Amino acid sequence: MGSNPVTQGCVCQCSFGSVPFPIATTSVPNVKFCFMQAAVLTDNKPFMFGTCISPMQPSMATGVPGPCLAAAQISAPWTPASLTVKIGGKPAVNKDAKLMCNMGGVISVNMAPAMNVKIG
Repeated sequence: MGSNPVTQGCVCQCSFGSVPFPIATTSVPNVKFCFMQAAVLTDNKPFMFGTCISPMQPSMATGVPGPCLAAAQISAPWTPASLTVKIGGKPAVNKDAKLMCNMGGVISVNMAPAMNVKIG
C-alpha cells in the first residue's frame, strides 16, 4: 500500500541535524495535492538542519558541532520514490522516502500535513 505524498509544508529532519527544516518543493510548481505543491524525486535541496553532529563533519574532530551544509552534501534523490505516480514526468515522493547525506545522515519526513491521497 502507498503512503501520503510529500508536499510543501512537510517538515524534514536529519539524523545528525539539530533542527527540522521544511522541504522546498520547486521541481514541478504547478501540481498540487490538497492545495499544497507536490514534491518529486529531485526536490532534494536546499536543506539546512542547524548544526551537524556527524562524526564525518570536519569540525567534529575537535568535538565541536559544525554548521549543517546539507544543501551541498545531498547528491542523491529521494528513495524510494513512487513507482506508479508521476508528477511532471518525475516520480512523486511519499512520506516514507528518505534522503541520504554524504555526511552519513538520513533525512526523513517527520511531519506531513494530514490528507487522504495515497501514492505507491
